[in-house]
Order: sequence, then structure tokens, then C-alpha cells
Amino acid sequence: MESPVSHPAAPSLVIFGASNMVSDLFDCALANGLLPAKVVIHLPEPAGERDIPLATRIADLKGLCDPKPTNLRWPWEHDARRLGR
Repeated sequence: MESPVSHPAAPSLVIFGASNMVSDLFDCALANGLLPAKVVIHLPEPAGERDIPLATRIADLKGLCDPKPTNLRWPWEHDARRLGR
């Protein structure tokens, strides 16, 4: 199966929130041919002892996609939307 990053027609996905399930959302998106493009930080990132920082989660995607954290309140036209928190 072709990686979404190498497929220019892959629909982009905007995820709202940086909770612990954001990695699950990345996995599901990639498995379904969506390219995680942005993570909207609309609440403070969790900072518990067992929480993994968003930057680490994004670094783990290297070679697959490179979603950008952003504080924007609304995604661009044509982006799919999923809530992460």
C-alpha cells in the first residue's frame, strides 16, 4: 500500500485536540487514506506523568506525514474534521 505522503491526492485531515488518543487518530487516518495535516490546539496540552507530548507523537510519524500544530480555530475548506478531545 502506498504511503499517504507519497500520494498527492490523499485528502488532508485536521484534528482538534492533543489528547492521548491523537496517536490513535493518526493511525486510523493513515489506515483509511487520509493525511493528517494539522492538529488544532484549542485547549492546553495534557501534561500528566504518563502523557506523551504532541511534538513526540508527530516526530513518530516521520516519513509518513508531517502534521503541523496550529492555534487556528477553524480548518481550511476541503479538510476532513475529527475531534481528538
